[in-house]
Amino acid sequence: MNVTLRQLEILIAVGETLSFSKAADALGVTQPSVSESIRRLENELGVVLFERTTRTLALTEEGQKTIEVAREMLVNFRSGIKAIKLRTAQYQRRLVIATLPSITVSLLPQALKVLGEQFPHVQIGLHDVGHHDAVRLLVDGIVHVALTANLTRDDRLDFRRFGDDPVMLVCRPDHELCRQSSTPTWEQVAKYPFIGLMKSSSVRQLTDLAFLQADLVCTPTYEVEQIPSAIALVGAGLGITALPALALAMMPGNNIAVRPISPLLRRQPGVVLVRHRKVDPVLQTLIDQLQSAFEMHMKSFDG
Repeated sequence: MNVTLRQLEILIAVGETLSFSKAADALGVTQPSVSESIRRLENELGVVLFERTTRTLALTEEGQKTIEVAREMLVNFRSGIKAIKLRTAQYQRRLVIATLPSITVSLLPQALKVLGEQFPHVQIGLHDVGHHDAVRLLVDGIVHVALTANLTRDDRLDFRRFGDDPVMLVCRPDHELCRQSSTPTWEQVAKYPFIGLMKSSSVRQLTDLAFLQADLVCTPTYEVEQIPSAIALVGAGLGITALPALALAMMPGNNIAVRPISPLLRRQPGVVLVRHRKVDPVLQTLIDQLQSAFEMHMKSFDG
């Protein structure tokens, strides 16, 4: 059977107006083409759709049933096309993310796993960078979203905080600060060889702030660029360090212990977006899953 969507549209127009000429005007075609389309449709279906006289046009019983089917087919077709276009716009796209390494390791894997299950055609690009580079990439339009922490006020950007990420002492299990019964303090931490990140690091700025608030000056014995390097030096017994809880996902798990430090210092990780830019379902799903991953990760550090 060779029935076209155009024939169905013409059938519906004629059935609603009961006039070939009015249907032709409504569709922007000629009256003869409308008459010919109905004739061919009747031949294709093998039924009479309209009763014709010199002055009137009326639907037959089969014509009425055929129009009902035609309306349903057109609605389903148009809905299907709309859904396809929507999926194409939302799913077949590339989502580019700038993210702190600690968030990359701790939160992104699970969030991206769920995102991939719901939107299998999305391509992901990751810029694993520091705080300032992440914000710059977002402002420059190179990435769609930045995942960072402690964003200062910027009228161009919106910051959606996941929650509080506590800074923890990282040391060997046999270290004095790990074995003592009381919670180590920043004053005690400052007495031991300290392994710090470079001054450009957001983590370094956070630990410097903690020492400053305690009216202390702590010059790192070792300065490294990457968190895994700091953890490796701790494991080798060269000193201690302090890292946000999310960063501890980078620990190999061998010969490393973690304890809170008093007073507790927290950073605020979250999602940075360009203000007034629409958040589509793909990006919203990523944000929701990151929030869930953060809450699950923090359960082990409650209290």
